[in-house]
Amino acid sequence: MSQYREKFLSLWPQLQIGQSFWIVDDITKEFWLVDLDDLTIKIRPQNNIKVAKQAFIDVIDYLVAHNHYQELPCDIKIDEVYERSSAIANVARDANPYMKESPLNYILAILKALGIVDVTGVRPNMTWLIKQEETEVL
Repeated sequence: MSQYREKFLSLWPQLQIGQSFWIVDDITKEFWLVDLDDLTIKIRPQNNIKVAKQAFIDVIDYLVAHNHYQELPCDIKIDEVYERSSAIANVARDANPYMKESPLNYILAILKALGIVDVTGVRPNMTWLIKQEETEVL
């Protein structure tokens, strides 16, 4: 298991109802958590969106598998048409059975707030894993 997946899984229980996040590059898109459990989160005000925890994990695993760090950022393109979306957007869409659109913007906003990824604030949008500090075992 990657350190990124481990960090995410350790932080999931710390997410709280009412916690707010912003979609990167869109100052009008604040959202907040209205329900969460061990497998999903629900988001408002964007039409009661529900995102599976597995979608977050699959996005992290995709970034790790393709070595998407700051030196090699990953292209973010979300389109209603599956074939016009970037691979990472489709990874998020495929792992989330609760909506037909890709929840990638919500996933990245939360992962950015948790210190797991960073996202450019200008188009074309890109994302990458933030290098984690090695923890020393005493």
